[in-house]
Amino acid sequence: AKTDICLVDYDQNHRILLVVREDKRVEGGDPASAQVRIVAAAVGAFTENNRRRMAAGLEPLLDTVVMPPSVMGGTSPTFLKIPVTESLSTHIRDGTYPPDITCVTFCKPPVPRPALWKSEGMKPLDSRRPILSCFEAFKTVVWEYDFFSCRCIIGTSFQRSAQ
Repeated sequence: AKTDICLVDYDQNHRILLVVREDKRVEGGDPASAQVRIVAAAVGAFTENNRRRMAAGLEPLLDTVVMPPSVMGGTSPTFLKIPVTESLSTHIRDGTYPPDITCVTFCKPPVPRPALWKSEGMKPLDSRRPILSCFEAFKTVVWEYDFFSCRCIIGTSFQRSAQ
């Protein structure tokens, strides 16, 4: 899975904490395509985190990790919470359907003109406050880590390079 921005904690075996995707679909395209790609990126981050921990001789992460990715369409963010399980990761890897439903929750900021949210983003002043308030609230989900040991990587892929 590819991501546009990836926040990595180098003090925790390069643990991927956050992935951000740009919504690159064409105008009028299917909005589900961006959501599918961000779910794939979250599952890829979960799998890569466990692979790195096991390579370092550590136990895998918990069986379930809530990944907090986001999708940016211009200056219009969508925030998500995706519970990724080992079972989900395994079923995706094997190309089979998981027996349990994965409930992805998302939040689009409550802007004054919801119908124009995608095209306006943060351009109008009256849209900036609700959008920035959502960024502040989202920080509490993500910022539980010591970010002095984190690095932001732009334009990355979770695919392992040939060894």
